[in-house]
Amino acid sequence: MTLGIFARCMGANATFRAVHAHPPRAFDGISCLVAPLLLSPRAFLEVTLEAMGLGDKTDEVDRRVGTIASVRLGDGKTSRWAPSVTMPTLTYGVHDDRITRPDDLEEAFEAIGAEQKSMFWIRDTTSRWDGYKYFQRSPERVLEWFAAHCRPDQ
Repeated sequence: MTLGIFARCMGANATFRAVHAHPPRAFDGISCLVAPLLLSPRAFLEVTLEAMGLGDKTDEVDRRVGTIASVRLGDGKTSRWAPSVTMPTLTYGVHDDRITRPDDLEEAFEAIGAEQKSMFWIRDTTSRWDGYKYFQRSPERVLEWFAAHCRPDQ
């Protein structure tokens, strides 16, 4: 059987973290990954607080989260784990997403360790939800990725 993973948003982040934390053989049977809407928690916090006029409070909120949860939001930066992701990987995002910045996804994409990787933007919307609905509305690109990378001969 040939397997591919399709994990969105924080599920995609968790997949990157799992690939980073476990020996490569744990993912030997995975042919490829589709990881849309990657989102670093610190980027989300920064954009959200900036939108509320509280951008100068980011470090304080991050410190308090760290006190409560024993982990800082900056520790969840997706690009930290991305070099460990070596299976062919497709990612996409909503370019003008109101809860993050394009550079967060671009940085994660650049850091992905896979030789075969691709990224595209969903444009003309600010709604992250359009990214969640992209596959349902336009499945061709994702299905083509799986068809190209989830073949039994690989």
